[in-house]
Amino acid sequence: LHVEPLWTERLDLIAAAGQLASDTPVRFHDALSAPLLLPSRPHGLRATIEAHAVRLGEPLHVLMEVDSLRLLVELLRRGIGRAFLPRRAVAEELRSGLLSAATIADHPIERQTVLAWPADRLTSRATQVMLRVIQDAVAATSL
Repeated sequence: LHVEPLWTERLDLIAAAGQLASDTPVRFHDALSAPLLLPSRPHGLRATIEAHAVRLGEPLHVLMEVDSLRLLVELLRRGIGRAFLPRRAVAEELRSGLLSAATIADHPIERQTVLAWPADRLTSRATQVMLRVIQDAVAATSL
């Protein structure tokens, strides 16, 4: 498999408006004190969070599995649970004050997005063009 990293993003703790102070980072252990809303397995975001918790010997208290970002945002807005997400996923809700966020101070969670394709197969001209379009789009975007 040929893998090309595109970007790395930090996952922050996201909650209802007023529950978290954006200028006050929280410890990972403390972030787990409230029940979590996580995607179901085998979602990559869930795998990243679970692996992080296992490495640190911290249990996860999953209130609900939610695979829809729209539903997740609505639950968070209503004060039901907390979630680990990249801020860009809920940027509008954070800007408008519908949600709050805090960084993880001691053990930040990061995930990497990659572009991958089989290394043992020749790529078509169309695939090569699409790869270049994706690479250019990522380069032009401030992540």
